[in-house]
Amino acid sequence: MKKRILWVLAALALLVVAVLGAGALQRPEFRVERSAHVAAKPAQVYAVMSDLRRFGSWSPWSKLDPNLTSEVVQTPERGAGATYTWSGNDDVGRGKMTVTKVVPDERMDLELQFIEPWENHATIAWVLQADGEGTKVTWSMEGRHEALIEKTMCMFVSLDKMLGKDFSEGLGRLAHLVEAGAPAAADGAPAAADSPAELAIGGLAPDFTAETHLGQSFTLSEQRGKAVIVYFYPKDETRGCTAEAEAFRDDFAALQAKGAIVVGISADSLESHRAFAEAHQLPFSLVSDPGGVIARRFGVPFRTTAQRQTFVIGKDGKLARIYRTVDVAGHAADIQSAI
Repeated sequence: MKKRILWVLAALALLVVAVLGAGALQRPEFRVERSAHVAAKPAQVYAVMSDLRRFGSWSPWSKLDPNLTSEVVQTPERGAGATYTWSGNDDVGRGKMTVTKVVPDERMDLELQFIEPWENHATIAWVLQADGEGTKVTWSMEGRHEALIEKTMCMFVSLDKMLGKDFSEGLGRLAHLVEAGAPAAADGAPAAADSPAELAIGGLAPDFTAETHLGQSFTLSEQRGKAVIVYFYPKDETRGCTAEAEAFRDDFAALQAKGAIVVGISADSLESHRAFAEAHQLPFSLVSDPGGVIARRFGVPFRTTAQRQTFVIGKDGKLARIYRTVDVAGHAADIQSAI
């Protein structure tokens, strides 16, 4: 018995050594990047983004600690030299980020210093590019895993997937904040964000980028060459929404044969979407829109949930059909005739 225990302990020790050895061989460099479209001009986005006092309003990590404390501790509050510090529970830790370079209405570079739960450094870039009537905002972070435990953890946890989800959520919050009404110029003069254009058949569909329940990034404008059915619905696992989803599921093969894909959008979380898709064997992507940012771009009424509406987008990216009123019965079949 004693010999058997010694063999087990020796095997466990070898396993630990092997895992740590594999971790030591992992590339230390990492880069995470996500982008989103904001229905506002670069100057409007920059006015919000460049004011670190407002970062807590769109930071994806603020919700992790209701008692999070943060402060802009160095003047100027905008521009190079501005420093934002935060301190919170184990989920958010403690650290600071300092603006190192700005190009007004184009980009901000920041140095990020993690202090707790462990020390590390990274660089952040927020880049703005004019995109039609709006702005493409890109959030990237680069750094190195210096500690062996960090490199070993990355063998089992995808940093890109984990942080990418946070970046996408933060960009969605930023879009909502700007589109709801942001300063339009660097001088701080107040002005409302541009109102979204009235949607019309034959016009370009509003673009958006979001994470699906499968953990993949979906950008509408990248789907050119395919017909896209974007349908908004109030809530997972409710009678009407389940019937609508199952109808799209049952007609999915016929829609695919016509070169179409389906994307369902509601305010439910990605976790809820995953359970909903699994329970009803849905073969298409579901997107979470908790703040109604995407819904409002399509002119869909949103309070705590989105109204049920559907948009058929042609292979050229233009709106082919708009359903402001949806009768779930026969809706999926009716859409086939519009493709």
